[in-house]
Amino acid sequence: MKKSLICSVALGALLAGCVESSWLGGAYKKTDFTKKVIELNEIETFGNRFDSQDVTRPSFGPISESSGFSETEPVVSVVIDGDARAYPITILASHVVNDVVAGKPVLISFCLICSSANVFDRRVEGRTLTFGSAGYTRKSDQIFYDKQTESFWQKLEGRGLVGDYAGASLKPVPARIESFKRFKERFPQGKIMLTPFARRAGFLPDLPDGVRRNTFAYLTKYRYGITANAGSDNAQVPLFFRGSYDPKTEDNLKGTTRVIMISEVPGVAWALPYVREKGKIEHEGYVITWSPGMSSPLGGGRNAASSDLGNIVVQKKDASGHLVDVSYDFPYIAVYKTFYPDGKVIKTDNN
Repeated sequence: MKKSLICSVALGALLAGCVESSWLGGAYKKTDFTKKVIELNEIETFGNRFDSQDVTRPSFGPISESSGFSETEPVVSVVIDGDARAYPITILASHVVNDVVAGKPVLISFCLICSSANVFDRRVEGRTLTFGSAGYTRKSDQIFYDKQTESFWQKLEGRGLVGDYAGASLKPVPARIESFKRFKERFPQGKIMLTPFARRAGFLPDLPDGVRRNTFAYLTKYRYGITANAGSDNAQVPLFFRGSYDPKTEDNLKGTTRVIMISEVPGVAWALPYVREKGKIEHEGYVITWSPGMSSPLGGGRNAASSDLGNIVVQKKDASGHLVDVSYDFPYIAVYKTFYPDGKVIKTDNN
């Protein structure tokens, strides 16, 4: 067999076995695998680095002229110095987005396995990085790579895992996971990201390299409005989850129960059923509020028809006493406990 193999001895049992050199060594020639803050056998394959096409120059249209969106469709909204932008999760499910908002380079992403949406500042040590999907996961969460050094990064944490930036951290950027309707009401002059690789006039596909140039193949690969892993919410653990989760340790909450995790205090999280019941929660200066009207991106075949997760807002008082948005995440509890096994999940008034 002419294809050489890089075995677990060579790369620390990267996939608990052997990996074709044409896949790892060929795809990531810049990566310095001697620099790492994790064991390489924690990394698992998931698809390939081209399954999630990275976007470096996203196009936007005025929210006031947008059509084809359900009022309850979930978006990740970013507002910096008055520049308000919405990124539909049905697009983020297929693309890692590198954007510049009000002069700040940001990374916007969503993970289909763990239901995690994150926004990070792309600047590290004075250098602006560009990110793509590495085609790997760790702890059932996506791994990114930066194109400058091909270092590997954990999506949920924004932490460098392997390569030149091992141990480095991306700074979280405050954002909201909210419905299309809520964003439009808050920012009637805002912008919404358009389907990548689509021409503005008529929204006809402008196919990227590597995709077969016929409309059927394009629409099959990028089925915007239909989220892969649809129905994951109904399972006991997330689809493709590769960790261990015992619901008995969390008052029998199934593994696909969402939790609200504040980026500044990840050691504590709030179960969504509790937040929904309370409507408003205050914790050490943080204020979490819930209101109905946002579909789950992983509840059904189309976001508009999915179950109502509701709109979550997390804020904290600034020096002048005004409430300002802070960064938070909305992952499945099974994945949260995989990253933070000692993390406290608040489920009732008594804990």
